Amino acid sequence: MTSTHSRRHTTFTGAFTIALLVLTMGCAGSAGTADAPGEGGGGGTDVIALYTGYWAGSFDITIVAGDMGLTLNHDAGVWTGEMSLDVQGEAISAAVESFALTDDGCTFMAFVEGAEIVYIARVEGASMVGVLEAYAESELVADGTFTLIKKQAGRG
Repeated sequence: MTSTHSRRHTTFTGAFTIALLVLTMGCAGSAGTADAPGEGGGGGTDVIALYTGYWAGSFDITIVAGDMGLTLNHDAGVWTGEMSLDVQGEAISAAVESFALTDDGCTFMAFVEGAEIVYIARVEGASMVGVLEAYAESELVADGTFTLIKKQAGRG
């Protein structure tokens, strides 16, 4: 799947630019052969097992904080996922799109109530930590961080 968001957000710099290039190049299909980000190698099913499963924790952005759940699956070379958010008592869910492994973590995006949210994360032990940027009509409207703990192993 080729994402068009890199063409709309030409002001990204640093890690976000690299992540968007990876998404645009369609690297998700080759993710099963990548080395484990932050783990010094051991690609294949090791890296798939590292990311698949159910993760739960919280996010904190400039406009609101809340709880976050993330389910990632890998089947026949394809990553799929679902995200759930609890924002001030309101339950929101979204499909995870364009999941890709990078040299030092992963990137993915989701559309939540009209905003395109780009996530960049890495696994550290049993935690997934990362940053996010939310865009509405190609304008940055919020940024922040998230921390999730792996609660259940997934299928890979």
